[in-house]
Amino acid sequence: MKLSEIASQDSRLFAKGEFGPASDTWPALSFSSHKIATDFANTYRRDHDFVLYVGTGDPEKTEDPAHRQRLLSVLSVEPRAPISTRDLVPADSWERTTRKWGIRWEWSLPIIATYDVAGFPRAHNTIPLTYRSLGNLPSLGRCVPVQEPEYRVLLGLDLEPVELHLSERAKVVLALNTDNRALRGEISRLVTMIKQDVAAAGVGRTGVNPMRLMPNDSDVFSVLMQRWEAQDGMCALCDRPIPLKPENKLLQMSRDRTDSGNKTYDWQNTRLTHLACNLGKSDATVDQWRDYLTMIRSA
Repeated sequence: MKLSEIASQDSRLFAKGEFGPASDTWPALSFSSHKIATDFANTYRRDHDFVLYVGTGDPEKTEDPAHRQRLLSVLSVEPRAPISTRDLVPADSWERTTRKWGIRWEWSLPIIATYDVAGFPRAHNTIPLTYRSLGNLPSLGRCVPVQEPEYRVLLGLDLEPVELHLSERAKVVLALNTDNRALRGEISRLVTMIKQDVAAAGVGRTGVNPMRLMPNDSDVFSVLMQRWEAQDGMCALCDRPIPLKPENKLLQMSRDRTDSGNKTYDWQNTRLTHLACNLGKSDATVDQWRDYLTMIRSA
């Protein structure tokens, strides 16, 4: 199979330095920051564009000599929104990588199809202009556009399909990776507000802020998305739909801790509500809130 057989006339090609070919051990296009991942996700077009993995020349990073400075993989990714890398790659791969390098590639776009480049040709001989640009400081850790004069040689590459076997956890995460921009925006807003809650808990000022705890951003995003799916978009306090981007501020999505005494934001203690319902319930018990709702609805 040639790259030209799966590419279209308007396909764009991008190159990224990597440790090895794409495979089951790391089925993710990973980035060092959420912004870099998001910027590329907004640029990339699924079913049109492709990413070319190029092995680094560093023996510590690209351990297999046959992969160093070579064209390794051509892949297609799902660009809906960056996902926590630890949710996509096998647990042992994540543990091994973070033990050696620390948490340096926390955000990823899932790989949905990948092909090995037959023979792993030398990058310097095949795409010298693009290969040189990968070494520029602004390009490190990013996907850089392949130089147009080098498209012809890349489109003639022989490719070998690689079947990916995603973990059940990765499949669940992919299913939750909605293409609803309004929903993603609302969930991202809540993640930011939860971070502000946690930060405020540690800032000295008049009065006392309760200590709050939360996992990392990507885990919180995943929890809130799962809550949205589990609640079927309904408010956990009044069982009415939560509109996205409503004109009435009181109807907007809000985050609520099930047990106000428990300051942790996790699956068991986090749910989605209308802002008005959250403010109205405050620290009342669920039974007290239900009594109030019954009175209002019977009025």
